[in-house]
Amino acid sequence: MIPLFCQSKEVQRETSGAVGAGVRIIPTLGAADSFRAGRRVFLSEFDQTRIEFLGTIQSVAADSITVAFATREGKAPGAKLWTPRSLFEWPVGLEPAAKRTQQTGVEIVRAVGGPAYATRLRPPHYVESVRFEDLTDERALQLAEWFNTQAAGGLEPFSYVDAARVIWRVALDAPALEWSRNARHLLSVSFCLQLTARGEYV
Repeated sequence: MIPLFCQSKEVQRETSGAVGAGVRIIPTLGAADSFRAGRRVFLSEFDQTRIEFLGTIQSVAADSITVAFATREGKAPGAKLWTPRSLFEWPVGLEPAAKRTQQTGVEIVRAVGGPAYATRLRPPHYVESVRFEDLTDERALQLAEWFNTQAAGGLEPFSYVDAARVIWRVALDAPALEWSRNARHLLSVSFCLQLTARGEYV
């Protein structure tokens, strides 16, 4: 279920009342006409702050939905509830190697004929290095296709929900996926994500 990549919104509705912290039933007028069980869903304040990933819609009633994960924070009446238009879930049953590092944005530059000096070339940010092992050709191609179509090969940002349900605005740190094939003819795929903003949905 998580981590996952997502982008844009398919169905968006407002809650019909306040949403408390620690609840799984979200009041939503017209829920049965808008949502269906099995879809992934997000919740935020009306101005799209304090976004939460609530997992899968477990059931839908006439005026509410029940979600997999309880809310972490309460939301005021009129909060936004939506499902993503584009979604790529990480392969089920595989534990990818993921390593997060903090980049200061400072690099050492050597002037021609002069001493080296430090300069900030980009804002501080996190980079997450991910490596999937033992992917079938079909699953690896699905990953590559998602990057090509939704991220425009690395030009467009998208949203990333990490294993702790934290939402990030991200981009490919380098527009390249590294591929290798093992003795069992399965693929390993590596890539790096630049985590540019915490709590932002693209």
